[in-house]
Amino acid sequence: EIRNCDWSSDVCSSDLISDTVCVTIEDKSVKINPEFDALGQACQNAVITLPILPSPSKNGITGTWDPVSLSTSVAGNIPYKFTPNDPAQCAKDTTLIFKVIPLPVVGTTTNSTLYHNAVYPGNILGVQPVGSIVSWTNNNTTIGLAASGTGNIPAFTAINIGTEPQVATITVKSANEGCPGTDNTFTITVL
Repeated sequence: EIRNCDWSSDVCSSDLISDTVCVTIEDKSVKINPEFDALGQACQNAVITLPILPSPSKNGITGTWDPVSLSTSVAGNIPYKFTPNDPAQCAKDTTLIFKVIPLPVVGTTTNSTLYHNAVYPGNILGVQPVGSIVSWTNNNTTIGLAASGTGNIPAFTAINIGTEPQVATITVKSANEGCPGTDNTFTITVL
């Protein structure tokens, strides 16, 4: 015979008639997604306090992370996999992405020496990764180059109306998605 079952708690009632079977049907194919806030992003090799990978999840799922902690040593979209550690939680693995933004690198710049009225050919400031922003400053505008600019350094006619060499220090700055690269400096001397 069949007895009355309370399906919400899987507890059978006591109004037995004779042999009773209570069947619980569990759909193991439907698993819970552990819920986490986004991991965010950081600059490559950033010296910051990184957040700790959370466990349990926001909805109470316990588990482990692989890798076990965030790192900024490698640039890219780095996957972090959360694996629930208790099958009774009926939760599935979840992967979150931590974005590590690569630092921009400006190509080699070299010092130049020119005579008065010579044409400086300009300097193509190659930078990686593509899309990074490059800006520069010049500490001596008397040589004929503007005080600052973005992108490549333009061609200009060198000026020195004095008797002493004029030396300009050019400082090149770069940034990729808000992450600053290492400043690069070189000089342009006009005789």
